[in-house]
Amino acid sequence: MSTNWLHDFFFGSNESTIEALEKAQQIDARKFKEVFGALKEWQEAQQIDARKFEEVFGALKEWQEAQKIDTEQFEKVFSALEEKIGTEQFQGMQEHLSSLQERLAGVEEKVDTLAGTVADHGNQIADLTGTVADHGNQIADLTGTVADHGNQIADLTGTVADHGNQIAGTVAEQEKMIIVLSVVAIAAISFIGFCIYQGIKSEREKQKSLSGTSGMKFDNLGKSDPDTRLHVDGNSAKKLPEGPGLTTVD
Repeated sequence: MSTNWLHDFFFGSNESTIEALEKAQQIDARKFKEVFGALKEWQEAQQIDARKFEEVFGALKEWQEAQKIDTEQFEKVFSALEEKIGTEQFQGMQEHLSSLQERLAGVEEKVDTLAGTVADHGNQIADLTGTVADHGNQIADLTGTVADHGNQIADLTGTVADHGNQIAGTVAEQEKMIIVLSVVAIAAISFIGFCIYQGIKSEREKQKSLSGTSGMKFDNLGKSDPDTRLHVDGNSAKKLPEGPGLTTVD
């Protein structure tokens, strides 16, 4: 049995209210699709955008609130129905509204699940952002450490170069000193050799001079007294200097 005539007869002014209530319980598929698409794109991008997240979450919240049942309005409608129609018609209307409520509950559950998923992804993205920031700080610290080591190596290289220059200068000075000492040593050895040579030469000249003087004395003695014989014993002969021009007389 159709209840349209009862609906038209009893409700009149309440028709717009019921239609508005029924329309309020329907899922706005287009809006949901747009919001879900925006969520999916945002999730795939994996980028942190607090403003966009708030906009998407706000849109979901508004859409979810739009699907909620206006309890006060339903109570008024139920009261009017209970007064103007019988039990059978009221139960049919109530079953229809119950089915709408069940659908709405399913939609709300899906929305809650989706909102929880979005929140979880937001937390994961926040954690990932913190991890990336920590790695960025670690990389920055490592870069600073590498730069410090580079500066230390540069300073050490400069120090080594300075020591190398100092060592080169010291070696050059030592080489000069060795050359000077070698020249002085050669000069000293030459001078000592020259002195020894002069001493030997002077000694030989003295010996020659003494030998020549003794020979002249004996020659003069023989010429003044030819008959005189010199008797020289072995001891006296040892006392006479030996040299050219001296002979032993038997």
